[in-house]
Amino acid sequence: MAAKIIDGVPYSTNPKTIKFNKEIVELNVKKTDEEYQALLASIRDNGQLHPILIDSNGLCIDGRHRVMVCIELGIDVECVNIKATATMNEIIELANANEFAGRSLTATQKAFRVIDMVRTYGYTVTAARIKVGYNDAKGTTAVNFIYNNKEYADKYAKLLKENKPVHIYDKEGTKLYSGKSLRTIKEKLELIEKQTEEIDTSEDKVIEIDYNEYIDTAKGRDFYWKYVGNAMITMDAKLELIKCINTRFKKIED
Repeated sequence: MAAKIIDGVPYSTNPKTIKFNKEIVELNVKKTDEEYQALLASIRDNGQLHPILIDSNGLCIDGRHRVMVCIELGIDVECVNIKATATMNEIIELANANEFAGRSLTATQKAFRVIDMVRTYGYTVTAARIKVGYNDAKGTTAVNFIYNNKEYADKYAKLLKENKPVHIYDKEGTKLYSGKSLRTIKEKLELIEKQTEEIDTSEDKVIEIDYNEYIDTAKGRDFYWKYVGNAMITMDAKLELIKCINTRFKKIED
């Protein structure tokens, strides 16, 4: 595939002059610090082994980290042009091949790549999953769930793409979940959505729940906030206790 759409031989240029095709480059997963330092050491010691790809508009579609490294090292970057006749599908396939070569992307990162391809370039989910090599349909559904809610997308998508954990808290600061599992994150957020529409997107309190809505009596609410409200227990445990409180104080008032 690469040989069919590559036009000519590699050439050198000043990396500071490179401009990027943001639609395609932003699909690529950002390298970790360790991956970046390994690339820098490789280029410093062995030279740039793979040229960056330049489309017919003169924009880089693959190789932003190599450009960054060349700027840092103060050397020219090696480039190669893509034929003007190349289709978007061919360009994406080539960018994918370069993206995954020598890298071990997490399942979550691959799931986000699938959805990005679907939304940006009109791939079907099945076709994108095949291209990316991602087989978890439920993971893809979970990414869609996060993307379809702006608050969640703004808060979590960048973290998950960069393989960083997500922390979800309730109103009292009880941590409901900390991790990277798409399915678990989706499950917790769906549960939150069923209980309240109130969402706090501040750094330290991501999710809020108004437990008062679930307590039937005034005495029950007083009891809850005196003995349960600030306890460091999970949201599920608090909801179970609320059921017991409702039963107890309803009988008292009856």
